[in-house]
Amino acid sequence: MVADFSNLFIGLENSIREAALALDRSARGIVLVVDEERTLLNTITDGDIRRAMLAGVNLASPITALLQRKEDSPYRIPVTAPADTERSLLLKIMQERNVRQIPLLDEKGRVVDLVTLPELLPDEVLSVVIPLSVPLFSGNEWKYLKECLDSNWVSSAGPFVDRFERMVADYAGTQHGVAIVNGTAALHTALLIAGVEPDDEVLVSTLTFIAPVNTIRYAGAWPVLIDAEPAHWQMDPQRVADFLDNECRWQNHELRNKATGRRVKAIMPVHILGHPCDMDPILAAARKYDLIVIEDATESLGSEYKGRKTGRLGDIGCFSFNGNKIITTGGGGMIVTDDAKWTAKAKYLSTQAKDDPIEYVHNEIGFNYRLTNIQAALGCAQMEQLNETLSKKRAIADRYGSALGDVPGVSLMPQASWANSNFWMYTVLIDAAIYGENSRALLKRLAKQDIQSRPLWQPMHQSPACRDFQVRGGEVADLLHRDGLTLPCSAGLPLDDQDRVIDAIQAGVH
Repeated sequence: MVADFSNLFIGLENSIREAALALDRSARGIVLVVDEERTLLNTITDGDIRRAMLAGVNLASPITALLQRKEDSPYRIPVTAPADTERSLLLKIMQERNVRQIPLLDEKGRVVDLVTLPELLPDEVLSVVIPLSVPLFSGNEWKYLKECLDSNWVSSAGPFVDRFERMVADYAGTQHGVAIVNGTAALHTALLIAGVEPDDEVLVSTLTFIAPVNTIRYAGAWPVLIDAEPAHWQMDPQRVADFLDNECRWQNHELRNKATGRRVKAIMPVHILGHPCDMDPILAAARKYDLIVIEDATESLGSEYKGRKTGRLGDIGCFSFNGNKIITTGGGGMIVTDDAKWTAKAKYLSTQAKDDPIEYVHNEIGFNYRLTNIQAALGCAQMEQLNETLSKKRAIADRYGSALGDVPGVSLMPQASWANSNFWMYTVLIDAAIYGENSRALLKRLAKQDIQSRPLWQPMHQSPACRDFQVRGGEVADLLHRDGLTLPCSAGLPLDDQDRVIDAIQAGVH
């Protein structure tokens, strides 16, 4: 708790300038508007003052002018708690309400203390004050984990595994789901059940995290790297069609790469950053040549393409539940499909390909890829909150868009008219010639202000690990990698923290 918080008090008779000075003196990002009895009337943050000034309110105006503006704001009601509230509940309130401080009140509404987020978090969490993306646990996670421990169902069998598979499949709109140990393993298994064999070729996005490319090689197949399109940064459908139509030939009911002679078996579009690829032309190209489409939807749970959920747009979809994803099981993944035979094959391969579990007979090489019941329990609790989490992520994106849309040299993350992105990661492009510093310089400046940011991944065609792979295009991915910067966007990102990020980017304009 704050040892001395008397410098946080301010009265209605004070001006907005005096409130700003009090904020500077306290360095806590908040002042408390109280009456002579210390009854809390409202709170004022840096963001409240910044928004009021942008709206033309004068610093010499009384605090009442600022509070009147707050009456029309969704942030008008301060978040408070009784003085005897447990620390665990205070932390949960902060996560749910996106705040970093909570005034503690007695039974008469008088301020008796102030608790801040840093006091409730362990030191290792505070090493970066505003992290890029951290999970949000505010539902039945503890309850379901306790059920696992109480029942001894902790490994790869248990009721939560089946329940989690059903929840994700139902949400995606597919007939079946298979829980897998992580998103990479899900992609690898999907390739195998789709019939991808050694020396086949699979078209995949070049602007992506390396996991999907790695899984193609796990299967013994070869990636063909396809550039992004500039409008929405996703796999370019035109380059897909051009490669299949002009650089391949149809031979003996199979599509063959003219240059390598290899069979082209599948397309793996990656919905990067949560925005869906333009799937209709990709699917049309695939159907023309009888290719399997495996969606890497690991970043896009909850996103929609023309009203349809990602993961069900192709033949097989794969999700990830890593710690920074829309929902998390710590690690974890899911295969979704309408094909019952593929589902059975995925379950078979992911459980060591057991043909006779009593006599330990294995007719194929399998994998230890099943998800544990404990992880699935987390996933069920997270799925129950998915719609709320998506709303939080989209609100964060909207707020960045409103605040940064007019900043010279900053291009906002796009969203197609046919898409409803989950905005898994919010990324902007920095034009160094206009903004005055490039994306990496901005990254370093934000880091000095305890704000974590990240560039986009090195395109696969630039990666030394992928130097022998075919690539079509690459210029768009190179530009996006050079200029892209991902900003803090945790679902529980406090409004004041987002204001700090926004202020830091606005302050960098030259």
